[in-house]
Amino acid sequence: MHGILGAVALAPQLAEDEVIEAIDPAKDVDGFHPINVAGCRSARRAGACTPYGCTLLIREAVAEPAGNTR
Repeated sequence: MHGILGAVALAPQLAEDEVIEAIDPAKDVDGFHPINVAGCRSARRAGACTPYGCTLLIREAVAEPAGNTR
């Protein structure tokens, strides 16, 4: 298995935080694990692939994403 994509909303008997933290951060595709959330905010870590891909897509589509009101 190369990656895990956690689907939320979970059954009521499952705690979302516990499920997210049970996923190996290296396989967390969406970047929900606390380690990956911190990685998305750090220039030293690439973070998870989904948020990273979204960032690349935004930069390609909008030259100056900060403050853009489109």
